Amino acid sequence: MAFREIRFHFKDVTDQTLSKELNIEIGQPFGWTMDSIMRGNFKLYSGNEVKGVNLVNLICHSTASEVKLMETSQNWKTEEWQIGLNTYNCTIAKDFNIFTGSRANKVTQAINLFLEIAKLSDLPQMNTLIRQVNEKLNDSLIEKAIVKADKEWKALLENAWKYEKIIEEATKKT
Repeated sequence: MAFREIRFHFKDVTDQTLSKELNIEIGQPFGWTMDSIMRGNFKLYSGNEVKGVNLVNLICHSTASEVKLMETSQNWKTEEWQIGLNTYNCTIAKDFNIFTGSRANKVTQAINLFLEIAKLSDLPQMNTLIRQVNEKLNDSLIEKAIVKADKEWKALLENAWKYEKIIEEATKKT
């Protein structure tokens, strides 16, 4: 196996609407940017160390979420990479207000945060990813990723609306 997809997820157990908005605004373009950097080079991200792993997830909880999770979970850990089922995950806690400026700037800030946390990993594939991002990242990639993410989100919403209409019509007939 090899790393195939890199994701940045926002989670706030106290405000799920904010999490959703940030995942759309920043998380999706982040993923498309990383995909454009990795595309065609997946052999660089393979090896015995990542056997069975193809998704890398950085899960960014809000500071309010962190407080809530610390109250309810004795196992709450941040800034520690762990291999899960098909995934390589790390959880962090940040004030979401650190993401400022234009949308492209927010995506850049997420990428820089990811790179900072990726350095904590002991996997050689993460070092390769860090190097590749530093070599290839540019404003054009981020702008193209934002366009692609918005196009995919719009298509998803349109398909959901169509599906909802089909179910509505089927329900009326029964």
